[in-house]
Amino acid sequence: MENKTYFNKLRSLTKRKYSFKHHASNLKSYIDNNTIPKGLNVKLTPQTPGVKSTRFMKRWDDILFNCSFRLLQLLLSFSIYGYKQINSEINETFIKNLMSVTPEDMEVIQRRLSDIQRIEKQNFKAKQNKKFKRDRLNQQSSVLEEEQILNMLKESKSKQPRKRRFKKQKHSVQDNLVVNLSSIELTDSEEKLLKDMEVIQRRLSDIQRIEKQNFKAKQNKKFKRDRLNQQSSVLEEEQILNMLKESKSKQPRKDVLKTETLSSR
Repeated sequence: MENKTYFNKLRSLTKRKYSFKHHASNLKSYIDNNTIPKGLNVKLTPQTPGVKSTRFMKRWDDILFNCSFRLLQLLLSFSIYGYKQINSEINETFIKNLMSVTPEDMEVIQRRLSDIQRIEKQNFKAKQNKKFKRDRLNQQSSVLEEEQILNMLKESKSKQPRKRRFKKQKHSVQDNLVVNLSSIELTDSEEKLLKDMEVIQRRLSDIQRIEKQNFKAKQNKKFKRDRLNQQSSVLEEEQILNMLKESKSKQPRKDVLKTETLSSR
């Protein structure tokens, strides 16, 4: 391999190596500060009827934050793995062509590569400080060293996945008292109220029927838009109550965010 071709390959690999290194350093800083960068900040609004309580919106925001945080960890593991691959390729290139390059030429190549690394590091620090200022991250720009990145890769491989165990709590149920009121005579006012209630129930049934028809029309339109091969359907009240019981019976899992990276495949 000619010296020019040899140098161009090393220069390309070195730039890619520092690109992964810079990304890993950047992502690690955000994870350590429990902050989401602007590009990964997921912003979604719940499109459901009714007034959302403060507790509901807090849980909604926490789920979105956890999604973004998991993406940060995934990107970090990808950057570390990419760094390792490029580093191995650089070492192989040095070894394969070591005998075909004179010591003098190798010294010149090493000097030029050092200059490239110094320039790349300066450019990265400028970009990183700009991002930290934008996202109000109170931290100075820093670059992870090679030993730190490789140690992070070893730690992610050595950690075993934690097994989660859930215990179902038993609730004592008391017998409900049933009172038979069929033998009690109603007063005139109570009979009038009963008739009024029947009229109200009929009107509410009409409203429910109309709302159900309107909902099905909207639902079918959305299903067609999203290419969902399913007929429009509406959950019955009993189904909704059963879903509510099932959700209550399951104990909520407390998500604890950790700044550990995911092991790469």
